[in-house]
Amino acid sequence: AILVMAALFPLLCRLLPEEGAAPRRTLALLGLALALRSLPTALRGVLPAQPYGDQGIINLYQFAPFRIPEFAAGMLTARLFKESSAAVVGSKAWAWLFDMCLVAILLWAYLVKTSHMGFAHGDFLLTG
Repeated sequence: AILVMAALFPLLCRLLPEEGAAPRRTLALLGLALALRSLPTALRGVLPAQPYGDQGIINLYQFAPFRIPEFAAGMLTARLFKESSAAVVGSKAWAWLFDMCLVAILLWAYLVKTSHMGFAHGDFLLTG
C-alpha cells in the first residue's frame, strides 16, 4: 500500500488546497478525510472480508484504496502545521500532548481486548 501512496503523492498534493488558503477549508478537508478513513471500520460487517480481515477478499488493513484518506489526512495535517503561527508551532504543549497520546495508546492496547469487540483486524493501532 505504501508504494501506491507514494505513486499517488503528486496527484494528492495537487488536490490539496493551495498554501495560504483559509485554514477552515483545510480543517474541513481533514475532517472529511478522517470520516472517510473510518468508513471501512464502520462498514466492516458489510464489506467482502472475513471478520478479522486476514484472509478475506479485502484485507481492511492493507487494501490501498482504504489507505488514501489516511495518507491525505497526514498531508493535510502537515499543511496545517506548516501554515500555523510561530506561537502555535513553538508551544511546549505539543510535547505534553504527544506524551499523553502515547500513554493513552498504550493503555488502550493493554486494557481493551479489541478482539472481543470485533476490532481485531489490525486497525485501532494494533497490528496483530
